[in-house]
Amino acid sequence: MLVSMTGYGQAERGLKKDGKKVSCEIKTVNHRFCEIVCRLPRVLFPYEDRIKALVRDRLERGYTTVKVSIDGPEDSLGALEVDYDYARNYHRLLRKLKKDLGLQGDIDVSLFMQRPGVIKETREEAISGKEWNRVKNAVEAALSEVLTSRRREGRRLLSDMKGRAKRIGSLVQRIEKRSPKTVAAKRKNLLKKISQLQDSAYAGLRIEEEISIFADRCDVVEECVRLKSHLESLEAMFKKVGSVGRKLIFMLQEINREANTIASKAQDAQISHDAVSIKEELERLREQAENVV
Repeated sequence: MLVSMTGYGQAERGLKKDGKKVSCEIKTVNHRFCEIVCRLPRVLFPYEDRIKALVRDRLERGYTTVKVSIDGPEDSLGALEVDYDYARNYHRLLRKLKKDLGLQGDIDVSLFMQRPGVIKETREEAISGKEWNRVKNAVEAALSEVLTSRRREGRRLLSDMKGRAKRIGSLVQRIEKRSPKTVAAKRKNLLKKISQLQDSAYAGLRIEEEISIFADRCDVVEECVRLKSHLESLEAMFKKVGSVGRKLIFMLQEINREANTIASKAQDAQISHDAVSIKEELERLREQAENVV
């Protein structure tokens, strides 16, 4: 069963601390390797490696974005507090400055609001072990949703890829059936034309030998046999459990190689057209395979 690298999952859990909640959102897209990017609030920075390990244990390949927030957006304000000692010192300096320089005007709260350090934002620097377990639970729940969506997308990919592989198989059968007739007809036409130009019996035998060699080179039956074998291997991969994306791409490259050979050897318009159709289906299959785990 194929699994897509495209998926999405979201989960939310309560922290049971001041009514706070932790939300986890995970998105995955196709990538050659397993790459994980985390967007975390400051209190979860020490747990980034643990979160990545959780993801890596469940997802084999893909570019994964993990966003965890506590009580809403990551940039929401924490608690605010006034540094009264700093404010008193600042007020005392303002009064002295006003007196010494004979300045006019009132010292009001707006001056303190504009002064950095008077009002400070405080954030928690760590979470407890129990709170981490709830964060972990939210990440695992979101990962489960991701896996479900990836399997669902994988079923869609499988249906499409099976249909295209079947189409290629039909084209190969048609080429295989037509090839011997095409070679025989080509050989007969060449013999007929050359016999009209040659009277020597020896020359006729030599020419016939060369025509037979030419005809063999135009024969694509062997390529068709190998193509059918590759298609059987492809069908077997569709049924496997686990990571098969790279194997699929390799097998499609082998099929494409045989299709190129058929296209270059073909001396028949219909076979050439069918070979091009095979390559078109292979290109679509390759695009789908690049999104398979």
